[in-house]
Amino acid sequence: MGIYVANTQQRQQADNTNTHSDKPYAEFPSQRPEAVSQRYLQHTANNSAQLQPLHETKKLINNSPKGKKSSQLQAMTKNHSAVLQRYPTVDDSGREDAVIYIIYENDGATDGSNILYVGQTTLAREFSRFQEHAGRDSWAPWYIHATKTGLDYSVDRSLWPYDYEVLEKLKNVTKFETTVAEQWWLEHYLKKGAKLLNDSTPCRLSSFNKRSGIASLYDPKNIGVSSSYKPSMTAK
Repeated sequence: MGIYVANTQQRQQADNTNTHSDKPYAEFPSQRPEAVSQRYLQHTANNSAQLQPLHETKKLINNSPKGKKSSQLQAMTKNHSAVLQRYPTVDDSGREDAVIYIIYENDGATDGSNILYVGQTTLAREFSRFQEHAGRDSWAPWYIHATKTGLDYSVDRSLWPYDYEVLEKLKNVTKFETTVAEQWWLEHYLKKGAKLLNDSTPCRLSSFNKRSGIASLYDPKNIGVSSSYKPSMTAK
């Protein structure tokens, strides 16, 4: 899979441009201090077919009749409530390290057409959040029960039917700042024509206008967006 992402300078522009890296899995060093924000993609540029699961303990469970029961996946995720990822509330000035990620179909596309979802979570819950998606998103094609035989995430990671990538790692940000960053990436891919399956808009203009002027909640420099950026698109 190849992903085309904007670098920091592009992101700071009010409008998205058509200039992209010509290399899949490109790593964009931040022009801000590394402690603030670091873009990274977890795969290498050499050969994604050779990828292995992140760790043996991070394999998802095969739900096929011949594999292990899906109850094992549910057991792994039941202690990670969907509410937990929403650290703290959007109006709370508490701060966490966070990630913006995508879920994509693992079909080898290099033009971004296989990107299906943009999301956010805390850095500590990066992988468990994908486990939740696979175990709970009954509406989604990556759902472990999506086929009669079940989707198999216990095999070599290069064979997973769907996978996730971290687009951006954010340091010491509020929930609102993370949500604005998620909105920026959602718009980035929608403008490229991606058929995202997100059913809700992370940050509508009304929410942005209500909170963006509160210094304890939002500083655009913390997430590398232009001071003139405002949400302009909705998920549906």
